Amino acid sequence: MAPVPPPPPALSPAEQKAQVDKHIAELGSSDNTVVWGAAQALGRMGPAAKDAVGSLIQTFKDVPDPPREASSSGVQFIMIGGGGRSQSEHFNAPIKDALVAIGAPASVELAQCLTTSFSKVAVGYCAEALRQLGPQAAEAVPTLAPYLSLGDVVLVLGFVQLFLGNGCSK
Repeated sequence: MAPVPPPPPALSPAEQKAQVDKHIAELGSSDNTVVWGAAQALGRMGPAAKDAVGSLIQTFKDVPDPPREASSSGVQFIMIGGGGRSQSEHFNAPIKDALVAIGAPASVELAQCLTTSFSKVAVGYCAEALRQLGPQAAEAVPTLAPYLSLGDVVLVLGFVQLFLGNGCSK
């Protein structure tokens, strides 16, 4: 068995910032593979990529599925592993995963997305990222609390389950 190569040397703060800035610029690409690569790279950086949170959230988009008849784009979509998921899910999942990997530093901006976004796609993925963060999203509680009222029992119960039911003490 071949020896495992050593991990790359740690980047200095200036080098990390340069990498984050590079990947933020790549999020604006019209090439989805560049966008996915940038999101995955930011996710691997974890909390060090916290400056990219707003740009990642702005990258969420609705990608319409191809018509049901066999089309070359539909076949390509299935061939690259998108079978079973809509094209929108296939495009947005790496972005959501990067936000989850960034962790707690992403929670407040994710909560702000829920309260200010006009994009249903962004709201859905931001909510799912917050759900996956669980207790790490405790910093989001003050942002979301004013939007809850006892009149919306389902929303309040979901909020309690999300934050308090997962061991969050805030």
